[in-house]
Amino acid sequence: MSGSPSRVARDEAMWEKALALRPNDTNVLCGYATFLATHGGEEGAEKHYKRCLEIDKNHLGALCNFAVLMENTERHVDACTLYERALEVDPAQVIALSNYGHILCRKGDFDRAEDILKQALRKYPNDVTVLHNYGCLLWEGRRDFRRAEEVLKRALKNDPSHEPSQNALKDLTKDKAEAEQRAAEQAAALLAEEEHKDSKSSSKRKKKKKSEQQPAAAAAAAVAAVAAASEEPASARSAEETRALTDLRVDAVDSEGVHVSFNVPVGCALSASHVQPQWDATLLPQCPLPPPSHASPLARCILLPFDKLPSRMGGHVLRLRIRSGKEEGPWSSELVV
Repeated sequence: MSGSPSRVARDEAMWEKALALRPNDTNVLCGYATFLATHGGEEGAEKHYKRCLEIDKNHLGALCNFAVLMENTERHVDACTLYERALEVDPAQVIALSNYGHILCRKGDFDRAEDILKQALRKYPNDVTVLHNYGCLLWEGRRDFRRAEEVLKRALKNDPSHEPSQNALKDLTKDKAEAEQRAAEQAAALLAEEEHKDSKSSSKRKKKKKSEQQPAAAAAAAVAAVAAASEEPASARSAEETRALTDLRVDAVDSEGVHVSFNVPVGCALSASHVQPQWDATLLPQCPLPPPSHASPLARCILLPFDKLPSRMGGHVLRLRIRSGKEEGPWSSELVV
């Protein structure tokens, strides 16, 4: 047993003498059991608490103190049973309410624990132990750092020397800082993950857009190449190409329009794809290369309808360009109409 050996021995002898005189006195049995439990004699204490409760099953002191012994020896189920029995006898018993709520909190039954501790606070709003236990529930069970800190500070206001509340508030402050740090790190990780997802999605959209644009870009490049070729300066074209459409002339003008004839080179006659007429700066509708005339296998004739011409005859420049599917081309020539 703990304590001064001589004093503990003297006190134990006194309790044994009292018990010998009154062996069925429940207060003596409960007092002796509590003495033994306080000085490390758990086995003897349990024996005398049970004897007391056999005589009086509703002995409040024995129920509460026996429950504390069960709690201290990690027999929480037995402790809860004893606290429940004590509360049946006295629903406002502060030790039973406070300790029972604390055990329920340790077991993870936070809702029931909070109900019990709030019931205790309604009866004993300034009880330091109840405030401490409720503050610990809010901290460890609910993770409500703000309210837990307020309740623990209330406990210390009532008893500044209450060591359990001092230690709990210190540990809470440290835990709160660590929780805030973890939350910040998790937020940063989530943000980085979302940014990575957005980046990947953006990259996929760009690739998809690029793949969709490639055919159009190829077509645009082809059109640009044709346009660039059409804008070649006359000095860049060979003499052979410039001579290719000699004999460009107006054969006739009638109600249909302007009939134009020209000669083409042999390669063009075999593979040219279309004729592009141009009236001053206006491109007229393309037309297929017409078949040869009876006069010559190289002679061709096309009609320029009046409804397609921006203006009638008189000082206008007519230019014909032929694109060939296989020859280098284009071949062109012009005259004033």
